[in-house]
Amino acid sequence: MKPIFYIILFVLFVLYLIFEVYFRRRTQKNTYKLINSLQQGDLKTFNKLVNDPAIKKTVSAYTRLSLTFNAAIAENHIEAADKVFDEIASLNLTSEQKLSFFGNALNYYIGLKNKPKAKICYDKVKSARRNEAQKDYLMTIYEVMVEDQTSKKKLIEQRLNHEANEQKLADYYLLEHIYQVEGDLYKAKECSQLAQKLAKQL
Repeated sequence: MKPIFYIILFVLFVLYLIFEVYFRRRTQKNTYKLINSLQQGDLKTFNKLVNDPAIKKTVSAYTRLSLTFNAAIAENHIEAADKVFDEIASLNLTSEQKLSFFGNALNYYIGLKNKPKAKICYDKVKSARRNEAQKDYLMTIYEVMVEDQTSKKKLIEQRLNHEANEQKLADYYLLEHIYQVEGDLYKAKECSQLAQKLAKQL
């Protein structure tokens, strides 16, 4: 599993939550408690807090479940993560929530080679009606890593020249996979080496 996708998307997910909390001061204190306990790796405290009645009353089901999903991943509880995933998939989410959660989950399930769950993520992302750039980026990850599509190779190669290093790192991994599919092992290895070198700089 390439961890960089999960790391980037988890950071974006947390930033989104912080943005949401800023405009909902009523839930700020309890939401930060959950986020901080998870970020600090204090899963015992997190699991206690997330089941607290006061937390349930003030923190949305989406936020609680999304963080619980990440906690299950951190504990390597695959079945628990799957259960929470199914709960979130049944919710009526905004486009921003779809991109945030299912983008995160997409990379997790790609790493596990769980194609059915990855396909659900892809469909949910595809149904989002905002932020076309992020939507297209996430869909490309699925199309390359799961469907072995190579049609966007030139697009990915071209954007390497003008994108941030975090995005560039992820694209090196995508290109590595594309070249492997095409049988160009030399270029695949080159992308892998460039990714490793860039990762050390971040």
